[in-house]
Amino acid sequence: MFEIAEDDNKSVFFTSYTTVMSIATSEAWISNSMQMLMQTNSELYNHTINVALLTACIVRDDEKRSYDPYQAVLGALLHDIGYAGTINKARGISLDEMTDMEKLLFENHIQFGMNYIENHTSSQTIRDIVAMHHEYLDGSGFPAHLMFGHIPRHARIVTVVNEFMNQISTETQKFASESLLRARDNMDVLKNSGKIDAEILDMLYKRLGGISELLTSITSVLLS
Repeated sequence: MFEIAEDDNKSVFFTSYTTVMSIATSEAWISNSMQMLMQTNSELYNHTINVALLTACIVRDDEKRSYDPYQAVLGALLHDIGYAGTINKARGISLDEMTDMEKLLFENHIQFGMNYIENHTSSQTIRDIVAMHHEYLDGSGFPAHLMFGHIPRHARIVTVVNEFMNQISTETQKFASESLLRARDNMDVLKNSGKIDAEILDMLYKRLGGISELLTSITSVLLS
């Protein structure tokens, strides 16, 4: 399912999508979790699917992986489970733009997610991803201000993908090319400032195959 291969990007993209949807329904508690996200907010649900999809693409290519790829993709699916059941609209919005309620939800969603995960799985990979997907390599992230050496590779992958998807505003879906180009520019700023893993971001760019191919293969799913 996750063997490293040199398939064309479009084929890998849609194969990974099939894999993600299979994992999302592989166990009752996982299926229930996805239903909770959908019932909370369709945008939140789509975000988790998209993050898992791009995570699966990177995991497929990752020759340095020491983590379980299935657990990494499942962790990506569940990274924002702490928002389930809220009236959240904070995901993807900067702290400066959040209301007090949105800030409270953002600050608590990781702990809520950890509480939920601990009742359903003992997977350390999933726990790492839920706990660390807002951590930056320079220690400026949230909530524990961890540095590079304390953030495992699978969590760094989901951080990169989560940041990428958060850069794509649903308000600009009709202008997909502008949204994706701006996302790439913003991701390069994070990379150059040492906040995210440059190698992993480059893996994402390589699999997406450049911005022109990205637009033809990604828009229909990621901006659904």
